Amino acid sequence: MPTVTYNLSTKIKLTISEIERTRVKILLYPLPFEKENKLKWEADISRAYWSLVITGNKLNRKRIASLLSSPFSYKTQSTEERDILRYRQALEYIYYNWYGSDKSLNYNVVAYLYKIACQPTDTIKFVSTRAKTDLIKTLEYLNRSNEHPIIQAGIALMQMRTLSPFENYNGIVSRLVSQLYLYKGGYDFRGLLILDEFWHKDMDNYRRLVNTARQTQNLTNWLEYYIEAINIQLVKALNNMRSSRSHEWIDNHFWSLNERQKEILSMLKDPTATLTNRRVQRIFKISQITASRDLSKLAKLRLLLSHSKGRSTFYTKV
Repeated sequence: MPTVTYNLSTKIKLTISEIERTRVKILLYPLPFEKENKLKWEADISRAYWSLVITGNKLNRKRIASLLSSPFSYKTQSTEERDILRYRQALEYIYYNWYGSDKSLNYNVVAYLYKIACQPTDTIKFVSTRAKTDLIKTLEYLNRSNEHPIIQAGIALMQMRTLSPFENYNGIVSRLVSQLYLYKGGYDFRGLLILDEFWHKDMDNYRRLVNTARQTQNLTNWLEYYIEAINIQLVKALNNMRSSRSHEWIDNHFWSLNERQKEILSMLKDPTATLTNRRVQRIFKISQITASRDLSKLAKLRLLLSHSKGRSTFYTKV
């Protein structure tokens, strides 16, 4: 695997301290239930938008918001729309399976992320056998690491970019793996960090530092840059929490809940409780379509988690 060399510079240590202070403010900031839903929904849309715009996807945020809030079928979507849906699916996999997890990250997880986000039907193709071997060694190295989760995430992104083990889509997978390490360490920042916005707006510096790290095999400057990017985006997230502004590309009716939807959430306060579409129909005396819309909306807002498929589908509280 490529050599991992870096120094924990004074700048890295000070910036991480700043991030920790901002993180505490974000975690403790009181938000009304509906406003928190709105901010998280906006962040979900923006994450998908900025990550895919880097790859040339031309869908605007209004279309992405509509796409993510509506029932969909991959068969009826354009290529760009399918890319958005797959990326969102990859983010949900990270959120539901890796937040605060003590599991070790291995090759199978990265391969699964790649298939979800990039090539769900094709065979994964590596540039070489050595690239796959180096990827496995890099993950083993990070699994042994005792560094701060933010440093691990920064190393993961750079090592993935340096290896570029797949024949394509290495940029997307690198950013997803980096986010997985943040979530694994408990650093989701209430779901409000939008790091890809920074990369897109500062692409020249991003590419320069990626290339420099590859050539010198020293990650110190890259880590300083990566950590400062998180710091800047978190301050922006905190300011958004304190603001009352609203985006024109957000449908305010989507993230606000009616009384029935709030009652559905209340019914699932017990961590062992489950709900099915049929039971919701029976309790609230509503149609199958209305129950499906309520449950689907709550799942899209990451308030409920859907299990199984078809008639066996049931829901639990996130």
